[in-house]
Amino acid sequence: MSGLKGGEILYNVKRLLFVVIVFIVTLLNTGEAFAESYPRAIALNNYVYLVSGVEIDINNIGKEIGKIERQRTPMPMKNGESNDTPVGSLIFEIKDINTQDAVAVKMDNKFYFASQKSSIQRISGNTLLPVSIISLTVLIVVLFWIRSRKH
Repeated sequence: MSGLKGGEILYNVKRLLFVVIVFIVTLLNTGEAFAESYPRAIALNNYVYLVSGVEIDINNIGKEIGKIERQRTPMPMKNGESNDTPVGSLIFEIKDINTQDAVAVKMDNKFYFASQKSSIQRISGNTLLPVSIISLTVLIVVLFWIRSRKH
């Protein structure tokens, strides 16, 4: 068996470590890109609504039912949150439409249609931590494999 010398093992471990660091940095940057690509959304009455660019005539607007109190990225998780709609924007009923299905969001003196996406409980959390744990596990397995080949 032509075993690796100490210098070669150190070189291989350094190269593996470099690849892992590049992978983790890429993973972190990809997460930011995904956060920027989320649709405009608001949370109200335990539902998440996707805000469209479709304007609604003022004659179809009902009573005020909420207000955006804070912003949260990448997606709103609690009532009164939005990922892109300005804080202070008002939310209204749309006449003849159930508020569980759709609402209107007032921005810049215009009303925009927002349709229900899902309940807040169904929104999945951040996947960065599980991916990082899996990556770390793979790294440890590879390091043990390299070490076992040495013996």
